[in-house]
Amino acid sequence: MGINSFIFIGVILSLWFLTYKPINEKVVHNSGKNFLIKFIDSTMYEISDKKVEKMVVSREAIIYKNKEELYDASVMIRSKPQEDGNDINIITAKSIVKKGTILDASGDVLLNLSNGTSITTQKLHYDTKKELLTNNMPYEILYQEHKFNGKDLYFDMKNTHIKSNNIKFNIKVENEKIN
Repeated sequence: MGINSFIFIGVILSLWFLTYKPINEKVVHNSGKNFLIKFIDSTMYEISDKKVEKMVVSREAIIYKNKEELYDASVMIRSKPQEDGNDINIITAKSIVKKGTILDASGDVLLNLSNGTSITTQKLHYDTKKELLTNNMPYEILYQEHKFNGKDLYFDMKNTHIKSNNIKFNIKVENEKIN
């Protein structure tokens, strides 16, 4: 009786496996490129022996052999310390492509520098090693209560040297008296 049940179950399973059709899932690769690893809702750290050097928080991170693509991301990077001890620059954007020490951010880019300056634009090229910011789009820089608008930004953060086109300053003057 046990052998009859075993043979019956074997026949049923054989027929079921013959008619079984697996569901074909399409694996979508970004533009046909093969990535090494992909993270969803990730937080990644780069840690030295003394402190956290870099932190990346993103909705999606795709790591390739020679670059990283980050979506809805914020990247915290250490820079030279300021007088108040703050040395953290934070860049937030809808998309950030990282190749080596270069970050190309696009889509509602906000860069908060360690000295309290914030830069908003739609595209920004940030060389973290040379501490250079460039773009060819309209931008706005806020420092304390002062505004700086323009297009085609070149900002050397090491030497605090700025070049731009179509510049407009809004500087708040204290104790303003007109005689």
